[in-house]
Amino acid sequence: MKFIMTLIVLVFVSMTVLAQESPLYLQLKYSPLGTIDADESTFEYFGDSYQQYDMNFERTLGAKLIFDPIYIAVQQNITNLDNNTPDATLDTISMGLAGFNYERLAGLYLMGGVGIGAGQFKFKDAETNEWETLLEGSAEIGVRLQEHFLLGMGIDYQRFGDFGDHKANYWSLYLGTGIVF
Repeated sequence: MKFIMTLIVLVFVSMTVLAQESPLYLQLKYSPLGTIDADESTFEYFGDSYQQYDMNFERTLGAKLIFDPIYIAVQQNITNLDNNTPDATLDTISMGLAGFNYERLAGLYLMGGVGIGAGQFKFKDAETNEWETLLEGSAEIGVRLQEHFLLGMGIDYQRFGDFGDHKANYWSLYLGTGIVF
């Protein structure tokens, strides 16, 4: 966790140097569906060691701060919204490189990014809680409604596990809004 906090501080310090030329984007995401597929080949080789990662999420909320070309993102995924205690939650924090392209004539924009981070899986049985490293990619297309307001749809992909030990894949289709500063 100290490593992640150090990276965040370095990003914010470097952002002030670049502040002269790039706009700042704040993106808010909502997804009513998301799924994690555990690595099935690992099941066959090691037994059911990663089967706990096989789950569906009923709600995903996320925020991404983009200072072209760098971003920092947080996300929370929850299963079983109707239960007092969900079967599982997944909280992630990540950072990486992002790009934003706006077509003035059509009013459309494209946004994408790749990054690294960490995710904390919290289960009903607290003894099985885990922190996992992640690699992620995202892509979004949308409309710039006004000079400072974006509305779009995108897809997120995250790959969990230690380097060289793949455990699970996360996919989510989301609706996103953004504010351009």
